[in-house]
Amino acid sequence: MKIVRNLMHTLFILVSFLLTNCQSDTVTEIQQEETLLKESPFKSTLLSAQDIESNNKLSTKMRSLATLQQGSFTESTSSEIYNFTIDATIVKFVENVETNTHSYTFSISRENNTSSVLENVVFSYNETMDDYDASLVTYHFTELQRQEFIATRHVNSSYQITYEPLTVNLSDILGEDSLPCTITYAQYHIPNGSRNSFLYSTNGHIQNDCEHEGANDIPCATYTNIVIYCPPSGSGSSNGTDDNSTNDDSTASTTGGGGDASNGDVNNDEIVVVTSPISIEESIKQSILECINTLSFDNSDTTTIDPEILEQVSLTTRQWADISNHLDENGCSETAQQEAIEDLLENFDEQVFKDQSFTNNNCLNSVYTEMGKASTFNNYLKNFEPRFSVAHLRFSASTSLPSDTNAETSAPNNYLITITFNQNNLNRPKLSVARTFIHEIIHAEIFRKLLSISQHPSIQLNQSQIIQLRNNYPGLYDYYTRWKWNVPQGQEPSSAQHEAMAQHYRSIIEQALREYDNTQTNEVYEALAWTGLRDTVAWNNLSQTQRDNIDQTVTNFFLNNPNCQ
Repeated sequence: MKIVRNLMHTLFILVSFLLTNCQSDTVTEIQQEETLLKESPFKSTLLSAQDIESNNKLSTKMRSLATLQQGSFTESTSSEIYNFTIDATIVKFVENVETNTHSYTFSISRENNTSSVLENVVFSYNETMDDYDASLVTYHFTELQRQEFIATRHVNSSYQITYEPLTVNLSDILGEDSLPCTITYAQYHIPNGSRNSFLYSTNGHIQNDCEHEGANDIPCATYTNIVIYCPPSGSGSSNGTDDNSTNDDSTASTTGGGGDASNGDVNNDEIVVVTSPISIEESIKQSILECINTLSFDNSDTTTIDPEILEQVSLTTRQWADISNHLDENGCSETAQQEAIEDLLENFDEQVFKDQSFTNNNCLNSVYTEMGKASTFNNYLKNFEPRFSVAHLRFSASTSLPSDTNAETSAPNNYLITITFNQNNLNRPKLSVARTFIHEIIHAEIFRKLLSISQHPSIQLNQSQIIQLRNNYPGLYDYYTRWKWNVPQGQEPSSAQHEAMAQHYRSIIEQALREYDNTQTNEVYEALAWTGLRDTVAWNNLSQTQRDNIDQTVTNFFLNNPNCQ
């Protein structure tokens, strides 16, 4: 079974970063910070029901929660005792390599439940008993916090966590004669792309939020380490802490030699549960992705969808479930997959989807924002609005494009056209970067028109559709016929789109550049518009003097204007 989501990596933050970004840092605070920030001991993997079917101990424990004794591990198990259904479509396997502890975390659902809290059933391995302890871990989110978690995998504000053992009592595990138990909750965050985790909160008290300043929307893995310590009777240590809850005002701490949830220490008098929250929405989305993006047995199924689109789509749990059920009821057929993709794209609210690689680049972000002043550019963008368009647009950035390429626009894949900018080629004036934007969006517009004729997730024109192209877009038909489909023998193929742009779109590029920045001469706008079009017949038809003048104008422009920052 294909695992559809990789592990969240961890963030390495230098002490110098902490000095410049955290308020009121002292030497002592920095030393404390270094103890909070360390290479993460936590790992997680998303599994399916089939992946864990052979784990007999886990299957037995799961069935013990169910009213009906099932013969094998299934993707759904209901418990009348606890009034919930465990969803095993996607299971999160979580481990702490320092303490050698692991667990399987499942999302659960309750009938007619409208609460914003997030509930997980956690089966944590008990090495002493050689079995799994079942528990209910609840994250008491507000509605806004739950939406923040679904979007970013972490919540950057205080909330309560509670722990409840299932099927067995704490006294059954630790002995009848024990004093009231102490439960300590420590939460760790691992920002996306990081190799390090940091202690975020203990018992609801935020310990360190510097790593999230100004970046609350960045995905961040959350891990919860729970230590349950029940001191033996007569030990003389008890704090009377409630045994299954904590809140923002809690001062609970382990006593009597117990370990600390914040550092993972363990002794024989403790239960340690390590888990990572998983929502029912996440489980359903992973199930949808697994259906759509897994190839059929004969590799004939090419229907896919970008996982990032699912992260950007705002649907209710019921709507996600309806899409998942539709796929299941139709055996995950390619037709059902295509219908699901269309439903998802209809709800894709972004006019343009922007990868993190794009949004993290100051130059690209600022130019894109300022291009909003150019009505010509915006008119092209509007063609990709979800409610109007057969295609969707995505902006990305990369350092792996060829050195002589400023950007490239990919042909549509599942209705999605991606424009990728070369991050290595941004050391040039903003107006030049703006020229790249309008040049590439014209490429995207041509692809959009071809896609409207193709009536397919990608461009696959048959003979009748080529005739339709001739009727609807005779200019494109002419250039594609001359420069792509029917290149004369012995003649070097050229870009049909570049040929069309050089002849018919240069004035549009010039207009967009004037709207973006009206401080240059007409000669500058005209010269810049030729960039990227010098492999065309239109360029070659210019006299050598004209070409030399254009080259000199561009050179002077670059010398006299600051580079994009």
